[in-house]
Amino acid sequence: MESSDERYVKASLILPSLNVAKYIKRCLDSVINQSCCDMEIICVDAGSTDGTRDILEEFRAKDERINLIDSPVKSYGYQINIGINQARGEYVGIVETDDYIPKDMVESLYNIAKKNNIDIVKGDVDCVCERNSEFTHTRRNIFPKEMELFYNKVLLSDVYTIMHQLDYSIWNGLYSRKMLLENRVFASETAGAAFQDIGFIQRALMAADKIYYTDQIVYHYQVDRTDSSTNKPGWLKYLYQEFSNLLNDETINNKKMNLHRCGIHIRMAESFLCEMKRTILNDEGFVHTKEFMRYYEWFKNQFADDINNNVLRPNDFPISEWKTLRLLISSLQGYIDVLKIGLEDVQKDLIDFCRDFSIVIFGSGKYGVECLNLLRLNNIHVSAFCDNSAEKQGKSLDGLKIISTSELVKLSGNIKIIIAMANYNNVQCVRTELKNLGIAEENISVYQKTYSFV
Repeated sequence: MESSDERYVKASLILPSLNVAKYIKRCLDSVINQSCCDMEIICVDAGSTDGTRDILEEFRAKDERINLIDSPVKSYGYQINIGINQARGEYVGIVETDDYIPKDMVESLYNIAKKNNIDIVKGDVDCVCERNSEFTHTRRNIFPKEMELFYNKVLLSDVYTIMHQLDYSIWNGLYSRKMLLENRVFASETAGAAFQDIGFIQRALMAADKIYYTDQIVYHYQVDRTDSSTNKPGWLKYLYQEFSNLLNDETINNKKMNLHRCGIHIRMAESFLCEMKRTILNDEGFVHTKEFMRYYEWFKNQFADDINNNVLRPNDFPISEWKTLRLLISSLQGYIDVLKIGLEDVQKDLIDFCRDFSIVIFGSGKYGVECLNLLRLNNIHVSAFCDNSAEKQGKSLDGLKIISTSELVKLSGNIKIIIAMANYNNVQCVRTELKNLGIAEENISVYQKTYSFV
């Protein structure tokens, strides 16, 4: 009889974990019940203290395909790399352990890859938002509507420049293990779990000869974890670590780097614009430190050289992004001033939206309190906070009761709702939830400061 070590493995799924006890059973159930049986499951735990590892042990005892490894380092990238080095499958996939996958994810993507001799095969994502044990689902497509023709076909290197901008998730697909190893495609092993997928994806796109994107949903992504790495400060630092490591990596073939240079630098510029805005609006004290200036100067010099050498061109960006990038290169203070003026205009629109209405703020975190302070300064009546956290409901915040959605729909009078959350996907989930409760779109607005994108 063939031993488990000798059997053919179509795919190896790597599951990095750290304190995800609330979610990991759902994740493991979705993985072990895949329609594809010829696979291995590599669980890499980084020292969980909330019972996660005990759950992993329970599942390993029931399924011989599970290989449980302890990571001595709390680094998402380090965990991913352990998994790649241990993998025996023809293809490798990564499943974050607060997420889960459709039953046919591995089988479907593997069959596409084998039929077309594909190096990377990926699909669309279902963003899942949990509110009081009810779930809201929002589809996230890889391609915008005007580019849907790129779905369900083999793509070669002539379209890779655009893929560096559109393909930014590490976990919604399978990668040829041979391609990864031969081209030394690994994740950065910096501490924590922030942005370490950026370098991996850019390297994988450079290494691949053929890529395929299916229009099937192949991954369910949990968007509302407050302790997620995308919801923590230090964004510009992490971005600097990823791109400086990538651009200084001497193991990358120069020919491939030259072919992909424009795409990588466009992605770097777009990421920089997003994180600069987020940093200035959320952590202005950091902007005045030597550490911040070190990162800012590095990016500024990179983009100045790119523009001078025609690596970055105006037609690579929307007009507003190009103007913003040029302003950031020429004057940091000028950018800060323009950003604040723009924010003031957005806030004026929000105040106008609220006039003569009683307001409920959906979200009782930092953004909710900021929104409350803004409205009170402008003599806008706020009647309550609303929050889906059962732990917060019934409590008071700044003199206002925190209510549930069931209480919200019972309120009478001229009520409007402002969603005040930092995460874009959470905002979209709540917006959908409110409309499903019968609240008209014209009575919903958003407190916009800046968003984190996941």
